[in-house]
Amino acid sequence: MNYPKIIAAISNELQRRYGTDGEQMTQEGEIVGKMLASQAAMPDFLRMAMHTLTWAFDYWGLITSGSRFRNMNSELQARQLEA
Repeated sequence: MNYPKIIAAISNELQRRYGTDGEQMTQEGEIVGKMLASQAAMPDFLRMAMHTLTWAFDYWGLITSGSRFRNMNSELQARQLEA
């Protein structure tokens, strides 16, 4: 179980969805680093809630499509984000 991989998968799908043509995607490590730094600065009760909700989002794919979010193809990831 690798929490940064979940954040990277969500980030990549959102960049595919909302990025503009010709705009280069932000480096995966940069996004993950910023997210982890932001969460580290949060009070404990918020940081724990963010981790729990992120894990729940990742595992929700097992229930709906048989695969965790970070292991889905981009079509299934887009479908889960829309839901």
